[in-house]
Amino acid sequence: MKKLLWIVIALMGVNHVANAQSKWGEDSVKCRENLYIYYELAKSKNYAEAYEPWTYVYENCPASSKNNVIFGPYIVEAKLKAATTDEEKAKLAELLYSVYDTRIELYPDDEAYALERKGLDMLQHSPDSLQDIYKIFKRGLELSNEHSAAFYNAYFITAARLYNAKEFEIKDVFQAYSVVQEGLEYNTDVLNREITSLKTKQEDSTITEKETKELEKAERELGRFDDVVSNNNKVLGPIATCEKLTLIYNEES
Repeated sequence: MKKLLWIVIALMGVNHVANAQSKWGEDSVKCRENLYIYYELAKSKNYAEAYEPWTYVYENCPASSKNNVIFGPYIVEAKLKAATTDEEKAKLAELLYSVYDTRIELYPDDEAYALERKGLDMLQHSPDSLQDIYKIFKRGLELSNEHSAAFYNAYFITAARLYNAKEFEIKDVFQAYSVVQEGLEYNTDVLNREITSLKTKQEDSTITEKETKELEKAERELGRFDDVVSNNNKVLGPIATCEKLTLIYNEES
């Protein structure tokens, strides 16, 4: 019995070592060194200089720290902005998107946020991939309706561009508009409640420095949501002509 117990303990120890090795890669010392180097550079926003050590960590030991996928997009984006050839830009763009995929794989709870950021970056760097971008946004919205104003703005713009490219029908645009409006209303309500609560503390002089920053951030984001409502209405205007609306209602009747 004792012999069996020692065998189990030994196997558990081997398994622990194997897990540690897989987290830190084949060369744990080199992984730790590069992680420290890029992390210190990234903290100071020296993203371009952080690219080489970050690349080593991302390729050899991506699970060693969540910072690999948190700072990764900023680091790759800096390299992407400095790229001079279409080939280099395309390669870096794919690397950028892969960082979000890796984040989803390693940290599934972050999927909605990672999809938001991936879709926004794809809209900037791969604007011709509208169908893929729209699917990413739609999946992100299925997971959560708590997204940034930028997300909802991009979601509807993507739908409008698909319509202009004759890949969407007018009813698809209105469906996207309806979904976006619901999301805007939900997030605006959340922000208004947060702002009201924090302003009460401000009036009572019980608000902390951290809460003051949160209040300022919430007010800025609320302003952005208001801008999205205005922008989306402007985008919808030329699409929602009386003639097209009549066609929709005739189809539904």
